[in-house]
Amino acid sequence: MLDAIEEAEGAQLVMPRAAGRRSSYQFTHELIRHTLLGSLSLPRRQRIHLRVAEALELESHPGGRVADIAEHLYQSGSAADAEKTIRYLRLAGEKALESSASEEALYYFETALSFDEIEDRSLTAALLSSRSEAHHTSGNFQKAVESWEEALSLFEALGDGEAVARICAGMSFFEFLLGHWEECVKIAPRGLAAVTDDLDADKCRLLAAEGMGLTLTGHPEDGDIKLLEAVALVEQLDDDGALGDVLRYQAMHHLARVEPNNMQAAASRSAELLRKENDLWGLADALNWQALAHWLIGEIDEVLAIFEELEPLAKRVGSIVALMNLNRVSAGCEFMLTGCIDGWEESWQRDLEDQQRMGFPWTEHARISLALAAFWRGQWDEALRQMEAAGVSAVGGPWYGASPGAFFLTKAYVGQDDALEFLAQSFDVPKIGAYRSPGGWSGFGCVIEGLAVLGQHDLLSELYPRVVEAVCNEKRDIASLLPAVQESRRDCRGGVREARRSRGVLRSGTERSR
Repeated sequence: MLDAIEEAEGAQLVMPRAAGRRSSYQFTHELIRHTLLGSLSLPRRQRIHLRVAEALELESHPGGRVADIAEHLYQSGSAADAEKTIRYLRLAGEKALESSASEEALYYFETALSFDEIEDRSLTAALLSSRSEAHHTSGNFQKAVESWEEALSLFEALGDGEAVARICAGMSFFEFLLGHWEECVKIAPRGLAAVTDDLDADKCRLLAAEGMGLTLTGHPEDGDIKLLEAVALVEQLDDDGALGDVLRYQAMHHLARVEPNNMQAAASRSAELLRKENDLWGLADALNWQALAHWLIGEIDEVLAIFEELEPLAKRVGSIVALMNLNRVSAGCEFMLTGCIDGWEESWQRDLEDQQRMGFPWTEHARISLALAAFWRGQWDEALRQMEAAGVSAVGGPWYGASPGAFFLTKAYVGQDDALEFLAQSFDVPKIGAYRSPGGWSGFGCVIEGLAVLGQHDLLSELYPRVVEAVCNEKRDIASLLPAVQESRRDCRGGVREARRSRGVLRSGTERSR
């Protein structure tokens, strides 16, 4: 062997490489390695791969080389045992997931699934479920849901209720992220049907997921009932991780109900529990909703403090949603502190491109924000174009209303004659006492300001009680409704006593918001 190495080194085919006390050599050029490999027949090359895999298994700590062993076994072809190769490919994929190497994990799981020799349907289902995890950590939520659906069907056929419940709980969250509101409601009962134990952690998660889905589809009272049931049930268990997950769903429920204070309380407690459980992905998600709640309330210092922990954590575990919201809220904080339109526009352009690249449906907010940048610069045509594009990309559900309200406001400022006609066709003004969604509230504030710009005093007078209700109920950031309250109060005829009462509510509400 030494003679062969010296001959190769003399011919400048290999060269020594410093590796501590071990003797190590590398080829002087990749082409040489390829040429030598090409000189071997396929069966001989496969046998050499198998010998390398077997040698690596004999190391004192082969667990650190599972990826190398898996690759050599796969390259061994039919010379290696198929069952053993699949086992190592699965181990390599799981190890890659642990280190957030999602693309690498995806390769190993898909390679394992390509084997025709898999006869164990439970193994196929487990690999499909793991592939879903790899898809979601890489940001491809649609493929994650599709792979989970395949795994779910197999687990249902196998009668594995525990796996069915676990998958349904995960799928409901990603259906929410994809804007599939109806699917959020459908998937939870499918999992609940598979749970046989009344005191089961996944049952609690599924009840919470169903509650969130009901709220997203316009049934917030039913959503309240399901979430209260989930919280009451999970508190009977000694399972902080399950309680933390239920509270994460509850935070999203409060977001859809425009209740930022309740959202903040649920997300904060969830983060505390999941931090204790060392559930890093769940913690990143809980911190994400906690930061968003503080932002909606107007507490920028609290947002920035959370970001110090959230940003490195979200990058480490691959929480795409947390990183997306972090970018959005950071753009808002930076603009409020600096007033830099260029920075605002760059952040939202990056957000739009990321959403489109990952196939997310949440481009409406990015379009509205880019329209604002154009509006602030006096670029009316571009602002109107982006507002129109925002309306086309709107996902509907509880977030519907933001783009038509903002489009109307832009039309009002620009002076387009069809502004009122557009409003009548595109926006339903909220009724007193009725459930109002985040999109509905955002649009409502724009409508009030737009009517004031157009001098529509009678319409503003009619809307005044709705604005007062908005402030009294603290359903959203009160400070952002100040212009709406002032405009509608100014134009309210015969409502002097009510206006004085609302001024007191407004002052106390503003102090709380600050």
